[in-house]
Amino acid sequence: MPSVYRVLRDAEYQYLESVDTDRWLSERKASWRFDGTPVGDTWTPLEMYVREPLLKKPDIWACSDALIFEPHAVDVLQTFLDQSGEQFALPFEDRVLTVLNVTYVLNCLNKEKSDYDLELPHIIDDYAFFADRLDYSLFKIPETRHSQILVVEGLAAPGDEFKAIVESYGFAGLRFDRLWSSD
Repeated sequence: MPSVYRVLRDAEYQYLESVDTDRWLSERKASWRFDGTPVGDTWTPLEMYVREPLLKKPDIWACSDALIFEPHAVDVLQTFLDQSGEQFALPFEDRVLTVLNVTYVLNCLNKEKSDYDLELPHIIDDYAFFADRLDYSLFKIPETRHSQILVVEGLAAPGDEFKAIVESYGFAGLRFDRLWSSD
């Protein structure tokens, strides 16, 4: 029985921000525009810093509608990154992080069974999905592609699903908010 979750930043963990706010704002309209579309060759890394350094360090950072992975997390989760979108190198401190721009956008929202205002389709109060349209773990839907990364579980063995592997390895920095279940 599949379930769909929204991927969120765990507020107990550090997050990254751009050192140059003006450049960040201009890049949000260009190469850091993670709205489900590829940014390809236009992507440029920005100099980042940790806003709240006394918080715990994550293994996976949620930043600007993208996920950013520490090298040890990439080693384990590479298959899911390959399936889900574009990956970019982000030099940070003494290592290179991997930014994932999720470009796997599925038309799988069951609009007849979901609860949302037709004039504000990106604000969904109650989600329903077509289970037979779900496949790869990480994805976005057209309606919320500007603001949400989603993950499905229950389609494969736990060792073959993003959420289960993140939890089994104890990778920190994310939380999963259940939106829907087919049961």
